[in-house]
Amino acid sequence: MNPLSDSEQALPPTEDTAGLALPAGEDGVVADTASGPEILTFGCRLNTWESEVMRNHAQGLGETADGGSDVIIVNTCAVTGEAERQARQAIRRAHRRNPDARIVVTGCAAQID
Repeated sequence: MNPLSDSEQALPPTEDTAGLALPAGEDGVVADTASGPEILTFGCRLNTWESEVMRNHAQGLGETADGGSDVIIVNTCAVTGEAERQARQAIRRAHRRNPDARIVVTGCAAQID
């Protein structure tokens, strides 16, 4: 089941949604690393909001001694095939960048694929 209504479309990940101003990273992916796990967000307004909720719940989770994190959360989107492709690419890139990190994949693309 798609959480978006017929009139709602996937937004570019850099859009400020519900007062959330998350910085755009590589390939326009919203990456939030303020505290706790790194969170990569793809897709719609709902995903941006859910990523903020996850960040608030996971603050301090998996932090390493150097202040980094060994947890990466990828919040995926399945509205378009391109969003799914970008999410899979980001997962592979995150694993190459930090092979010891625990990568948590969530969101609608993770539920259908």
